[in-house]
Amino acid sequence: MKIKLSANAFLCANIIALTACGGGSSNSSTSPPSTTGNTAPLQTISGVATADTPLQGTIIIRDNIGTMKTATLQTDGHFSFDVSQMKSPFMLRAEGDANDEHFVLYSAATDADGNGHFNVNALTNLIVTKTVEQSAETYYQAGNYHNLSFESLNNQEAAVQARIQPLLTAADVPENINLRRQAYPDDWTGMHAVLQILDIQIDPAHNEAGLRNRLSGQILSEPLNNNAGNGTFNISTDITKVLQEMPSIASVIKQSVEYNHRTKLMSIINPNYLNDGINRDAPPRNLDELKRIPDSWSSKPIFLHFKIRSYHAGTLSVDIMNRPGF
Repeated sequence: MKIKLSANAFLCANIIALTACGGGSSNSSTSPPSTTGNTAPLQTISGVATADTPLQGTIIIRDNIGTMKTATLQTDGHFSFDVSQMKSPFMLRAEGDANDEHFVLYSAATDADGNGHFNVNALTNLIVTKTVEQSAETYYQAGNYHNLSFESLNNQEAAVQARIQPLLTAADVPENINLRRQAYPDDWTGMHAVLQILDIQIDPAHNEAGLRNRLSGQILSEPLNNNAGNGTFNISTDITKVLQEMPSIASVIKQSVEYNHRTKLMSIINPNYLNDGINRDAPPRNLDELKRIPDSWSSKPIFLHFKIRSYHAGTLSVDIMNRPGF
């Protein structure tokens, strides 16, 4: 597999190609919450808000009688609310930036869900939108959540999961995963890998959402109502391989960003470092000399994240997000 790294506003590196090898996925997410429903009122709602990477911004929780609380998302996207004096059902609205893009994402909670972890991401946003059969923003602002039930949320979660199940299976995600509730590690395996290649665009004006596999370009149309869409994603051996090797791919990309930067620096410090007509973007001739560059000299870029664009003819194209390391 070759990886093509494409520059964006944050990247100060040339387009390069390299070979990724090794890898393998080991999904270590926690056991899914119960789906049988609880009877006691919720006391605590906590979780993570993420869009490719953890969202940096704020999160609001609003209950069925209009009471609201606001919190700043932690750097890893975590949040926590005491809801012991609030009334179920609840809407969660996270707004902020991730990878130089602005997002507004929704999730929901009911007493029957029980205390614990709640995700706020593109999938929960779609599940809530389908459950309320309208724009999640419009529903959130209205403030009357009486028809937002544990059963209706679970039904729509099951419908969404059925559409993306081939992706989940390819990434070794257990079939009993709870998309709304289950925490998953930020380590490029399992659900984290799936969310890196699944692009969800909601279009309330046309009452549908588009679910796109970034690797293949395949798009599924999902109605924004209680009806289930038709068809699932086609998964090739190559797509499965990419999903399962995401940890190795991330490692290779991070190393390549720093390696390319140091190579250029060494060629500036020592004009004879690269010779025989090799340009400064080529691999160095003397790796030992490269490794001896002090970190204090290199001001190497800080790797933030990469975003998958496509996969074609054995080449994975990605956008790199990093900032100068000053």
